[in-house]
Amino acid sequence: MDFLSGFRPIRRATTIAGLFTDELMNYLINLFPVFISDCYLGIFQNAIEPLPATHNMSPCSYLRRLLYKLSVSSAFIHICFSLVKIAQKGERTDMAPGKPARTLPPRLKLEEVVPYLNLPSNRDGFVSLWDFKQRKNLVIFFHHGVGCRYCDNKLRELAQNYEEMQKLEAEVLAVSFDDPEQTREYAEKAQIPFLILSDTDGKATEKFTHKDEDRGGPFPSVFIIDRFGALQYQKIAVESAELPDAKEVSSWLLLIQCECPECSHL
Repeated sequence: MDFLSGFRPIRRATTIAGLFTDELMNYLINLFPVFISDCYLGIFQNAIEPLPATHNMSPCSYLRRLLYKLSVSSAFIHICFSLVKIAQKGERTDMAPGKPARTLPPRLKLEEVVPYLNLPSNRDGFVSLWDFKQRKNLVIFFHHGVGCRYCDNKLRELAQNYEEMQKLEAEVLAVSFDDPEQTREYAEKAQIPFLILSDTDGKATEKFTHKDEDRGGPFPSVFIIDRFGALQYQKIAVESAELPDAKEVSSWLLLIQCECPECSHL
C-alpha cells in the first residue's frame, strides 16, 4: 500500500475545505505544487548534511532523529497535497472579464483513469493515450484551434518548456478540432516539437471537457495525467491565457515524480 493511501480517510474527512472561498482555493492550488517541491528538495539537503564533529549525539541517535524528521515532513507534505486535491475538486473555470458567468463543471474525477483517446496527429498515423501508459506522464492541452491568438501563445509557451517537461518523464499532447493538414502546417511554421491531435468530430473532446459552440472548438483545458493513466490535475478556462503557465505545469509533474520515487529517476 502506498504512503499516500494512508491519508485518504483524512482527505475524505476534511470537508472543512468546502468552506474555503474560491480565492483561497485558487491560492492553495497555485501555491502548493511549488511549495511541496521546495520542501522535498530541502528535506533531501537536510538528509545529506554530515554529522558535525562537535556534536554530542551518537550516530545512531542522530540517524533516528533524522528519520523522524523525514517521516514527519513527508506526512505534512502529503496532507497538504491531499488538501489541494480536495479544494481542486470544487474548482470552477475562471471567467473572462465582461462575459456572463458560466459554470463549466469538470467531466472527469481526480485519481480516476482518464477515458480512452485515439486521434490522428500532425505527423500522420493515430496516437493513443495508451501508447504512453507506464512510460510517460502526460500533459494534454485542449484548445480552440491554431487560429486562436491565445492558444497560439500557449502552444509556443509549452514548446519552449518542452525539453524541461521531458526531463520530468512527461509528454505533451495538444488537441483541437483542426484537421491534420492544418495542424501539420502550423507545427512546421511554429516549430512545435510535440504532437498535435485532430478531433474533427469532437467526440473525444466531449469525454474530457466542453465544446465552445461560439468558437467552434474545445474550451481551453489542461489535464495532467500520471504514467498509470490517473488524472492528477485539471482546469477548464474560457481563454488559454487563463490556464496554468508552463512553470506551474512543470511543478505538478515534479510532484508526481516525487510521489512515485520507484518510477522516477529523480
